[in-house]
Amino acid sequence: MKKAKTTEKETSPNKNHVSFIYFCYISLVLLIITDVMNLWTALASLAAFFLFLICPFITGIIAYKNYKKIKASKKHKNLFYFSMLYTIGILVSIIIIRLVNHI
Repeated sequence: MKKAKTTEKETSPNKNHVSFIYFCYISLVLLIITDVMNLWTALASLAAFFLFLICPFITGIIAYKNYKKIKASKKHKNLFYFSMLYTIGILVSIIIIRLVNHI
């Protein structure tokens, strides 16, 4: 029996997904630097809105799409873990902030 050949395109994750995950992490670091340096502006507020309310849902969708492909390649596995880490990390930080503000 012949083994099915896997092409590079089948084993490589979607470049848009990878780019979006990198964008989220880099934007989060820039937002933290902006806050530490007290350079908060209206644009930083828009970025915070995007990073805390929109990105977790999109990264959750990316994680769901890559969950089925975890065993296909190490790249899919890493993409799944990075997107889940972002989603869970942001959601946990939102919960902690809400709990701290109520005390």
